[in-house]
Amino acid sequence: MVMAQAKPAPAKEPAKAPAKPATKEPIKIGAIYEFAGACYMYSEAGLKGIKIALDEINAKGGILGRNVDLVVRDTEAKVDVAVREIKDLILREKVNFIIGPCSNGTGLAMQVVHT
Repeated sequence: MVMAQAKPAPAKEPAKAPAKPATKEPIKIGAIYEFAGACYMYSEAGLKGIKIALDEINAKGGILGRNVDLVVRDTEAKVDVAVREIKDLILREKVNFIIGPCSNGTGLAMQVVHT
């Protein structure tokens, strides 16, 4: 009978965050929701929650010293509007992240947007 024993490799020290962020520009989050149709209630409630969270984050100094700004867009529950607005968030507003939408129809249309 042959037995072998192995130990895991020693853990690497976690990377340290930079002392100062490379930029003081705000982090931009795009929120794209349907403020019409069946998703209206969910979109309104979601947006209120996002605003409360961002107010708390910014009151505590933001993320790594950077404020977080919110850019809101309404798809009007229309696929063509959703595609136009998502392109605007990405290309003109240059958001770092996107939250939303509520609807599968607009969400699927935005998924295939190439910039």
